[in-house]
Amino acid sequence: MEAEKEAGFRRFLTTDLQKKTRDIIIFQLTFPFLLSALGIMILYYYCFIFLDKHLFFVLGGFMLAYFFPPAGKESVIPIAISQGIPYYLIALSITFIDSMVSLFLIWNYDYAKKIPFFGHLLRLVERRGRKVISQSRILSKFAFTALVLFVMIPFQGTGGAGATVIGRLIGMNPYKVLAAVVTGALLGTFLIGFLSSNILKYVKLGALGVVVVILAAIAAYNAYTYVKEKREEAGR
Repeated sequence: MEAEKEAGFRRFLTTDLQKKTRDIIIFQLTFPFLLSALGIMILYYYCFIFLDKHLFFVLGGFMLAYFFPPAGKESVIPIAISQGIPYYLIALSITFIDSMVSLFLIWNYDYAKKIPFFGHLLRLVERRGRKVISQSRILSKFAFTALVLFVMIPFQGTGGAGATVIGRLIGMNPYKVLAAVVTGALLGTFLIGFLSSNILKYVKLGALGVVVVILAAIAAYNAYTYVKEKREEAGR
């Protein structure tokens, strides 16, 4: 009897389209939104009880901005901190968004591609994902670690959605992909949040200055990897 119950519950976690019944489809479409609503309620009561209710609406604005390019964790987090949001709170909030997006895509990728605008963005991420896979030797050998780093590094398109698409393309276990997204998002957001908080505290750069410093570091890293790749190609 217990084995049957377990099988009954586990069927709701399937990612195989052929095994999905109508109740599984409904569950997988709605559960990420219900979980997101619960998370937002927890954030509201946390802000109301321990901080300031006004900060919840400020935080909500930054969480919403994170969905729209070119906003990313490298810009949203420092600016949010400059507006009085504790770094751990904006870090957890961005991690929560990446996790929910990843879970939704793991279950509903084929449906998500049909959503106007969002589906177009997914196809762009998919094309970029194929390029990343074709250029990466490490990805096939150390897929989990590579995805964690992919989410950690604050480049445009390297959040939960991008990592989930790449995980899907390489045939990685979908729940390992979700674990990689959660791990990478936690490490990346807390690192950016901690650094931004200390820079804003001890160096009077302002939010814009912090963003410029972070973007300059990213640009320098991009330039380094680009030159390295060109040298490797020339040496072949």
